[in-house]
Amino acid sequence: MKKISIKTLMAIVVSLASLSLSATNFTQQNVEKSQAIIAKTLEAYGGADKIRQLNQVVVDYDVLNVQGGQSRKPEPPWDTSTAKRTTGFDFANQITFTEGSSENAGARNHNKTLALEDKLVNVNYVLKTKTENPEPDFNVQAGPSLRSNGTLLAKRLQQFASSARHMGEIQFNDAKHDLLSFTMPGGPAITLYIDQKTSLISKSERVVGNFLVEYYFEDHKKVDGVLFPMKNSYTVDGDPAQTFTAKSYVLNKPLDEYLSIPDKFQLLDPPLPRDMKTHNLGDNVYWVTQNFQNSLFVEFKDYVIMVGGLAGVTQRIEEFRKSVPDKPIKHIVMTHHHSDHIGGSQEAFNAGMSFIAAEQHENVIREALAEEDRKSAKFEFVEDKRVFSDDSQRLEIIDMGPTDHTEHFLLAYLPEQGVIFEADHMQIPDSGPVPYRTDNSAAIVETIQKHKMKVKHIASAHAARTATLDELMKSYKKTF
Repeated sequence: MKKISIKTLMAIVVSLASLSLSATNFTQQNVEKSQAIIAKTLEAYGGADKIRQLNQVVVDYDVLNVQGGQSRKPEPPWDTSTAKRTTGFDFANQITFTEGSSENAGARNHNKTLALEDKLVNVNYVLKTKTENPEPDFNVQAGPSLRSNGTLLAKRLQQFASSARHMGEIQFNDAKHDLLSFTMPGGPAITLYIDQKTSLISKSERVVGNFLVEYYFEDHKKVDGVLFPMKNSYTVDGDPAQTFTAKSYVLNKPLDEYLSIPDKFQLLDPPLPRDMKTHNLGDNVYWVTQNFQNSLFVEFKDYVIMVGGLAGVTQRIEEFRKSVPDKPIKHIVMTHHHSDHIGGSQEAFNAGMSFIAAEQHENVIREALAEEDRKSAKFEFVEDKRVFSDDSQRLEIIDMGPTDHTEHFLLAYLPEQGVIFEADHMQIPDSGPVPYRTDNSAAIVETIQKHKMKVKHIASAHAARTATLDELMKSYKKTF
């Protein structure tokens, strides 16, 4: 074995030490660069002290909902609607609230959510109900509103500056920007686009599940010495989603007037658990719930049909396999074309399923797949009605469109079990009454009556429990 001289050994040690120092220097340089950018950014918004002393903020917004990927048709122009929203934060006491109201599709909504020091409260002013949860989480409740406002995002950057890392530079909107990544509690890492000239946050982005969410901040004005964006907006996978136009900002005043809870409103039971669960609806029909992302599994003699393609298909299949371990899942019924309801398309394709859909939704489902899989995906189409049956089971797939929600919508009906599976056409609360009739819930009733369905259970893509036909009909008889 060849001996290594002391001189050579020393050279190796020095070389390794140099590499280690270089790595250490790179990390240190990155941290220092990040902190220097943060300092300039805070100065641009009014100064580090001003941002640090920003303890209470209330913002009043006009909201434009642009339903990219959520419109009645699967292609633009996208449907729009408007709403009012007021949101507030008390950073020192970890209190936040959001109150919003809107009217759309025959439905009137007015709700408020409050994360207080000792409880989380949801108030429904239309139904005159409220729910309470003893475990509030400021970060989770405040997160969506903080992320959609550039100045409040800068405050969170100040609070969690130690997690910030410089990711490089990029040209955006004809200007050089630094890319800075940081993590705030209650969500994934966020990448900020910070204009090198103005030091303001022009844009931020984060990945949520399969979706890229991008936020934009414009039209800045000073309020009590702090610079705020008057226009905030975001897109989901490039499709416009919401624009928040600020009408007013109120700074550093107690939130007391916004935190009232009506005493006489009916107190409902707390929310049901959102863990993965299989509900046996009888005669080989299984409803698998997964935190508002649910599917129905219908077992036939030789195969299974899955209904509902929200993201999480793989996990729901694993849960279903506890009940039916081996039988192949042959098809998946895609209820409609909205982006969340085709979010599990790739998972379904990978599991070997063919797609059952309205023919008008074929292209948007194919585009949700990896490019190399689009041509080979197999489809079967429903025109008005399609029946799957054998000696053991009967499943009817009915296109109940056009509705106010989508021009084509596939409703699943099992006549032997008296079960229907719907998505987005009615609200089934954890407790308390089903809300007032809307144009969409009326469409379900009209479909039930037209096809003379004998319904016992209504399973939803977004609820934690089933509803009964009696609950639906009581709702149908109530108007705003």
